[in-house]
Amino acid sequence: MRRLLFGTTALGAVAFAAATAQAAEPIQIGVGGFFSAFGVYVNEDDGAGEPGAGTRDYYLAREGEIIFSGSTVLDNGLRVGVNVQLEAETCGDQIDESYVFLAGNWGEIRLGSDDPVTDAFSTGYMTVVPEHGINDPTHFHVHIGANSLETPITTLGIGGDSEKVSYFSPTFSGFQFGVSYTPDNCEEGGCGGTYSGSETDNDPSEQGDIIEVAAMYEGEFRGIGIALSTGYSRGELEADAGGDDDQEVWGFGAVLSYMDWSVGGGFRHDNLGSDNFDRRDWTVGVNYNPGPWGVSLEYGEAEQETAAGDDEVRGVELGFAYAVGPGVTFGAALQYWDLESGANNPAAENEAWVVSVGTMLEF
Repeated sequence: MRRLLFGTTALGAVAFAAATAQAAEPIQIGVGGFFSAFGVYVNEDDGAGEPGAGTRDYYLAREGEIIFSGSTVLDNGLRVGVNVQLEAETCGDQIDESYVFLAGNWGEIRLGSDDPVTDAFSTGYMTVVPEHGINDPTHFHVHIGANSLETPITTLGIGGDSEKVSYFSPTFSGFQFGVSYTPDNCEEGGCGGTYSGSETDNDPSEQGDIIEVAAMYEGEFRGIGIALSTGYSRGELEADAGGDDDQEVWGFGAVLSYMDWSVGGGFRHDNLGSDNFDRRDWTVGVNYNPGPWGVSLEYGEAEQETAAGDDEVRGVELGFAYAVGPGVTFGAALQYWDLESGANNPAAENEAWVVSVGTMLEF
């Protein structure tokens, strides 16, 4: 019933709007995107049996996307548009996200492959270095071996880029909320649900019927900027492969800013869809941005329960960024990481220093 009500309500609104209005102008597609490229040096435990054994100390890390987007406004004021995000290279999936949206003074509905509202309404990321940092960076440069953890993460989603429908409310006095529904958490599962019918609903250890809700507040009090976010995600287990459960994730984030200074962080709790093994992440940081340049200091920890004990990861980063010109940012970071194993397994423990230097181009 939940699936039927949410889906038919959203699609019914779309069908009604389309039937009662015409576009004043056809959709015009614009092109944007970004490309980042960094040189990375890693000094980590690389003895026999250790995570870094047999790996290079240096490499290049890059990522880029070309984003096609456009919209038009119908005669009744409804805005209709499309967004397609093309990866610069194929790494499992050529298209990152693609969705259509309808927006008005009542909010916005998105239908397609997109991040859930818990990603959109999330704060507490303090690094100034593009695509790096301690809290869920695009690039994580340390080998984890048999450890169950990588970097701390405080985003609260379960559904990823899987096909979903999302609603974003208007902003009321700085407050905004949203809800996402994902029928099947199979982000990289081919074309099922798009071209070849609906996905199976009995996949072992997979979550379905995922509901994600989130809210955010942005405002100011006596010259202090305030950004607060919270969210909750829940999936329903399709089939138990042994020790599985419905997945639940909750958490919050906050940032306070005054003049050129900001301090903030976030917390996340995830039962990992397991009967017995939970994960907890938290981060905190500060940055200073007086103009075209900025510096940041960020620290984070994550802990995950395993049958042999708790795996842990700790990281700290000192970052620097300088806006060379419009859409061009230079960045550099120094990171320290410490991975520990609940089983005291050398293949799951690592201590590393990382230096990254590069640039981000946005267009």
